[in-house]
Amino acid sequence: ATGKEDAIRTAFIEFDKDGSGKLSGEDFEAALRAAGLKFTRHQAISLKRRLDRDRSNSVPVHELMSLLGISDEQPAAS
Repeated sequence: ATGKEDAIRTAFIEFDKDGSGKLSGEDFEAALRAAGLKFTRHQAISLKRRLDRDRSNSVPVHELMSLLGISDEQPAAS
């Protein structure tokens, strides 16, 4: 994994405050910003709608990671 992938993974996990594996709408946008991903508000909302398949107003972290081509596995400790 690259440093960028680790930063993205870490940001998404940190914003999953309840450990559900999903990010609420506000947490989703904050996690994108914290990960250094630049999306306009409109783009972030569109992406959230695309990933929120069950209409629960939350985005599964693993789906977002998959879309970005990043494994959601934690890196092994070395």
